[in-house]
Formats: sequence, C-alpha cells, structure tokens
Amino acid sequence: VWSSCNEHNVNMMATFGFIGVGAIAAGALAAWAIAPSRSDLLEVVNKNNRQSPEPMRLQLGYDPSRELAFAGASLTF
Repeated sequence: VWSSCNEHNVNMMATFGFIGVGAIAAGALAAWAIAPSRSDLLEVVNKNNRQSPEPMRLQLGYDPSRELAFAGASLTF
C-alpha cells in the first residue's frame, strides 16, 4: 500500500514537472516570437523625434518605503 502511494506521487510529480517545463518552453518561444527587434525600437524613437519637440522621457526610480524599483517611458505623438 505504501509503495503504491509513493509511486502515484512520483508519477504525479513527473507529470506536473513535464507540464511545467512545457509551459516554460512555450512561454519562452512566445516571448521570442513577439519581442520587438532593434529596427522596431528605432522606428518608435524616430517617429517620436519626427512628431514631437518633446524628448522621449525615460525614468528609473526606487521607492524605499516599499523597497520597489520601477521604470517608465513617456512618449508623445
């Protein structure tokens, strides 16, 4: 009885392990497929530079009360 319970647990761990690895692989593949290329990023910067006298604003910060870092970008079109 004890060995069948352990075998069932090992099989379940293996199943969910393979599902997890598959999900990670699928997520990495999807991120690679939709990630912007260098030319896409340059296109956004150039469009901002052509259409707006305001420069693109990039902001990095740290909130010590929440111990949280944050970043942001502001584009005006």
